[in-house]
Amino acid sequence: SVIHEKISNNPYLLINLLFGFFPISFILGGAVVNLNLFLFLCLGIFYLKSKIFKIKFDFFVKIIFLFFFIIFISSAISLVKSLYLGEYDSSNLERFTKAILYFRFFLFLITVYLLNKLNILSFRYFFLTAVFSSVLVSADIIFQSFFGFNIVGQSSFEHLKNREWMINPAVNSGFFGDEHVAGGFIQRFGFFA
Repeated sequence: SVIHEKISNNPYLLINLLFGFFPISFILGGAVVNLNLFLFLCLGIFYLKSKIFKIKFDFFVKIIFLFFFIIFISSAISLVKSLYLGEYDSSNLERFTKAILYFRFFLFLITVYLLNKLNILSFRYFFLTAVFSSVLVSADIIFQSFFGFNIVGQSSFEHLKNREWMINPAVNSGFFGDEHVAGGFIQRFGFFA
């Protein structure tokens, strides 16, 4: 009943929680990030409905749309050219598919922009989870450098078995496993701490 009461007091709590979950989803992996992005976009479009067409966009949003549109058009022209001139290459189809899939980032930008403009989106949950996740990753990296394994028990050297070419064997990646992106994560989300 406490959760129901909080939801009835704040009808936009779910979309704010989904937006706030982004820093944690980066720790959990790419599939979780894409699922979170998909759910956020679906719920955001549900809340916006026809308001999307009534709001006048800034000049910078139009420039960003032009960028995505140029990527789409250039990859479409490249695909059509390869199909009709007999020089079909599967890489052109892959580029066209990626251009369509990159459009989700523009949809994310528009959704965040409009939800913020309509005072639906609160950045409080995002800032709190960004601080929490960056402190957690930092503590995990420090813990891993002292003890040789991270908080969940993964060894520092376990992911380096197939990488003899690396000079520094004491690379700590924390929760990210084989991906050495902990520093970039802390750099981007630790700013809010």
